[in-house]
Amino acid sequence: MYNLKNLNDYEYEVLCLDIMEKKLNEKLYRFARGRDGGIDLCDKIEEPKVIIQVKQYSNSKYSNLKSTIIKDEIEKIKKFEPLNYYLCTTLELTRENKKELYDLLRPFIIDELYIMDGIETSDFLEQDENIDIVKKNYKLWINATNVLELINNKNVFIDCDELMYDIENNINKFVETEGYIESINKINKENIIVIIGGPGVGKSTISKMILLKYASEGYKVRYTTDNNISDIKKITSMDKDCKEIILLDDFLGQHYLNLKETEPNELKSLLSFVRRNRNKKLILNSRITILNEATNRYITFNELMEEYERNTYLINLDNMKKIEKAKILYNHLFFNNIPRDYFESIRENKNYINIVKHKNYNPRIIEYVTKESRYRNIKAKDYYKYIMDKLNNPTDVWKDEFENRLSKEDRNMMLILYSLSNSYIDMNNVKEVYDFYIKNSTDIDTSVNIFNRVIHRLSDSLINKIEDRNKIKIGVLNPSINDYIKNEIELNTNEQMNIVKNAIYIEQIIKFSNNEQVREWLKNQITSKRLINMKTLEKSISFYYVDLVCKYKILEVDIKPIVRLALERSYENIKTQQDINQYYEMLKNVIENEDMIDFYDLKDIFLDRIKMNFILRILDLDSLESLMHQYSYNIYDYTENEKYDEIMEIFKECVLLKIDNTIQTETESDFNEVVYEIVKNSNNDEIEEYLNKREGILKNKVNKEFFNCLNCKVTDILDKFYDYIKISEEELDIKRIEEEFDVDDCIDSNIEYIRNIDDTIEETNNYENEDEEIKNIFERNVYENFKCKDKSV
Repeated sequence: MYNLKNLNDYEYEVLCLDIMEKKLNEKLYRFARGRDGGIDLCDKIEEPKVIIQVKQYSNSKYSNLKSTIIKDEIEKIKKFEPLNYYLCTTLELTRENKKELYDLLRPFIIDELYIMDGIETSDFLEQDENIDIVKKNYKLWINATNVLELINNKNVFIDCDELMYDIENNINKFVETEGYIESINKINKENIIVIIGGPGVGKSTISKMILLKYASEGYKVRYTTDNNISDIKKITSMDKDCKEIILLDDFLGQHYLNLKETEPNELKSLLSFVRRNRNKKLILNSRITILNEATNRYITFNELMEEYERNTYLINLDNMKKIEKAKILYNHLFFNNIPRDYFESIRENKNYINIVKHKNYNPRIIEYVTKESRYRNIKAKDYYKYIMDKLNNPTDVWKDEFENRLSKEDRNMMLILYSLSNSYIDMNNVKEVYDFYIKNSTDIDTSVNIFNRVIHRLSDSLINKIEDRNKIKIGVLNPSINDYIKNEIELNTNEQMNIVKNAIYIEQIIKFSNNEQVREWLKNQITSKRLINMKTLEKSISFYYVDLVCKYKILEVDIKPIVRLALERSYENIKTQQDINQYYEMLKNVIENEDMIDFYDLKDIFLDRIKMNFILRILDLDSLESLMHQYSYNIYDYTENEKYDEIMEIFKECVLLKIDNTIQTETESDFNEVVYEIVKNSNNDEIEEYLNKREGILKNKVNKEFFNCLNCKVTDILDKFYDYIKISEEELDIKRIEEEFDVDDCIDSNIEYIRNIDDTIEETNNYENEDEEIKNIFERNVYENFKCKDKSV
């Protein structure tokens, strides 16, 4: 069965147009209509002989449909006197229902077969010869394939609960825009797309709907809330037959650039792997401002973006058509059950045209103003003005919410949630901080369970609550809320200090450490030894303690034992690649800080073989290389040659642990580009010879280039360490690295990649006159589809 409930009345009418044109084998027409109603579909503009009425009654009852037929339709039919009349409805009708409607509509309806209900619609769409109609409508096929049940399988997703929540709650409001169609075309062809645009234009929504499409085709989805590229690479299968699609949502940061020095190279490796494997797909999206900042700051990233822009991987969603904006507006009005009189204020004087043409139109603002909790206290006659006010002042979308609609307890919750995380966080952590915060407030009644009441009030209004790995997590409804809080709290030093002084987790304090007053308070907590007893959400308190002492150049005799012990234990709880990057930065800064090393007597720790083994083991190769240079320059003492040599042996052991995988990854990335050029420039005879024999001219060229590429990469990496450690070929075991690299797989993938023919998707709804089509969406007899607010309407 096809789920017709996710179609609004306009979308259902478009579907019925396609169905009836195929059934009747003739061109049909739709018209914009006045408030007195009219016909939905007909065969001729003048004096129609075939009339088709369409009734989207998914959320209604048969008695309502029957009542509408008696009150409105019969007189209308008599006026036109068609030869044939058809009725299409989403309702599932019984045999008795159809007979009753047939008796009412005679003689204009010839047979009960002229009444097509939801069941018959599904039956028609399930026929192979009608697949073209299904493909034109995103919402039809996405529900027909049981995708939501498929992706609910926990083996398909990582961090899937948040994704499931978003998909299930947004699918009915989704509009198949040109941006979506273009994205599908490009990812089919190139395997990779980079979706860019401003905040709230729909980057995440389109990305997640693309995921859903590929999940329906059997792809496993790889997605995490923290967008850690290294972690994504670890769980992505090397099996070329394993179909996978990866989403890195806001991959450069949600509010500001958050990209570490090593990540452009990680991204380069991932892009190369995906591009040459036809069964792998990758979606990246980012705010355009953050993308531009990353391009300007990182040479490697700039080169990557230049390459992918040349290959037309970039999709910009800021250029949305008026008709697409109109559909998004109507979908939100329809599926949020806007009352009739509120809808009327938008339809009056064609006010909807002003909304969709507004320079600040943004799907996120439309989502905001169509939520009942937002317009509840707005009079129906003022609803259009309310929407325009929000469009005129988009930066104030959340201002009214925070200042006039939230209680103090609610605002405290939102500020605390912001202090703890930019994404989702365990609700137990939030409750712990919130309860402690309000306990110290003199004007909040703590005799009742305020936390539960606040969560209940804010759910689906400002926050989401999800289940993830048997834990309940909460986060903001959308990123623009955190944008607003960030801008407001940066100007509110008093509130920053209030949160900091009531913080339980160190991350809350670090969040506001750009504030000079917070920094001074933080320094006091360090020297008074209170900071060492704080809790952490991520890395260990030992890491944070050493990092902050170094950052603020604190030299205090009383904390000497704490600093030394914290340095020895700073590696604890370092898990993600982002943690490793920050851990490396901390160690580098400490080693470069000679005053700190001398004052806290840290040199003996850096010359202790056992301690350094723990400190260095978790670092990646790039970090080891850089740290080795800093270590030799700052720690080395000619009077301690023996100890220095011992530590260099520890560095060497760590390098050998990391070097195999690094060489293979970097060689794979560069070698793939070489193979691509070889295959592209090979003639058909050379390619066929290889495919038939797995040998020949093509294979020889590739083997030669592979050997050169591998040796160059090995030489480059070993040269980096040459001044400090010596690694022989025997120790490195290049042969083993060579055997792990599948040359045939690389050749096969590139042959397939080059031969691949783009599967085009038919572009739909390409109307010549957008204003007329927008009018057709809104100027319709749609009262039956919108609720009355009160009995007087």
